[in-house]
Amino acid sequence: FNFLLLIPLIALISIRDGFLFDNFLYHIPLINLAIENNLVLGQSNINFRFGTPTLIYGIYSSFYLPILKYNSVFLLNSVFFIFVLKFFLDQNREKKTLSTYTIIILTLFLFFDALLHPLPLGLFIGRLGTPEYDLLVGLLHIYTIFYIVKNIVKKKIKNNFYILVLILLTIFIKPTIFPIFLIFIWLLILQKNSIVIMLKTFPIQYCLLIIFFTIFLVKSFLNTGCFYPYFSITCQNVSWYSSENINNLTLASLSWKGYTTNVSSFFDFSWINYWLKSYFLSTIFFIYFLILILINFFLFFVSTKSYQNKYLEYEIWKKILIFHLISIVLWILSSPDLRFIWSTFLIISSILILNILIKLNLIKRFFNLLNISKKFYIYLILLLIILCIKNLYFVDYQSLSKKYLVEENYYKKTNKNLLKINIVRDDNFANYKLCGFIPNPCSIDLESLNNLNYEKRFIFNEYNLK
Repeated sequence: FNFLLLIPLIALISIRDGFLFDNFLYHIPLINLAIENNLVLGQSNINFRFGTPTLIYGIYSSFYLPILKYNSVFLLNSVFFIFVLKFFLDQNREKKTLSTYTIIILTLFLFFDALLHPLPLGLFIGRLGTPEYDLLVGLLHIYTIFYIVKNIVKKKIKNNFYILVLILLTIFIKPTIFPIFLIFIWLLILQKNSIVIMLKTFPIQYCLLIIFFTIFLVKSFLNTGCFYPYFSITCQNVSWYSSENINNLTLASLSWKGYTTNVSSFFDFSWINYWLKSYFLSTIFFIYFLILILINFFLFFVSTKSYQNKYLEYEIWKKILIFHLISIVLWILSSPDLRFIWSTFLIISSILILNILIKLNLIKRFFNLLNISKKFYIYLILLLIILCIKNLYFVDYQSLSKKYLVEENYYKKTNKNLLKINIVRDDNFANYKLCGFIPNPCSIDLESLNNLNYEKRFIFNEYNLK
């Protein structure tokens, strides 16, 4: 009953009257392409962002049902959100440990952001009901971390094939979740004497993983002509390969380029000063993080021996914290945008809050004050009800009724290769022209796709720039 009660509440907070910018820019067009035809060569030539190395759009498109249409596609984030909440609720029923307290803090942190943020449901939960896979992979990251800690504490880490599946799935969806790479190396070191035994115990499963990894590389190659487009050494001189598109994709992935005016190189650090003033120090989520770091710094020398002895997970969570702090450095050097690392900051903040309570010897008092541990489910339901009311209040119902309509906001033009291109007619996202639900190939002007060529190659539909 408790679990069933979550479903209608999550459904109500997943109602969206519109989409995010990137959804209309390339998420939805790429999902459309996967729905229409998965056997495409050179899809990055339609839109260079179509070359993003991830399997998530294929997963989204597999949820498309002719009866429900896009309503079923955009359920994926909400379904997985329910799954993660169910996991947290199940853990809360077990013996109270550091992991349980961290789960409670993280969940409350997430929901209070949705409750207090000026946006209807905050920066994170507000992405439910959209094809925004930063939320999905962030939830997967959080779930994976807690599952790994749980199994290390219970000494069930050996031969745990499921952990490897979770790690690889996270990497295949979003390679910029840097803590997962560090934790994967740490687990290999922990299990260095058991690797051969694990391979012998699950030979078929590991062979399937290798096949899955091969499919990921082949799919990327079919999309772009590169096995991994961010590394030019993996690119091959096939007919659908375009070095210009791959270069544009690489630059677009370095999101700090948007925080300054003329950065075009990974080794140009002129953007940092502008980014600090205009983004990092002006975002409340980062301010929370700096305050927690400062408090923990002042409490660094406070003794916690009794807690270290009592809670076996203390050292494990300390390592998890270190790995996530290191990943922030990698994030700053690559793509310092909150959406790429929100789950990392959420995990770090939860651990820092827990550490403050431990240092001040307040952890039991805090959780006993409102009986949070025992009444966690009740508080969660109350928060969800409040968020449902808040979300339904802010929904623009007129926009909701027109959410999936293309409204014929495009016209067809033939390029120089006699290929028909769908051109966006009017602004359809604020002051921008974006393809959204318009059929592929789509563009905001004919010039950008004037060289696009279509050929039928065996069972594949090839787009190239010949």
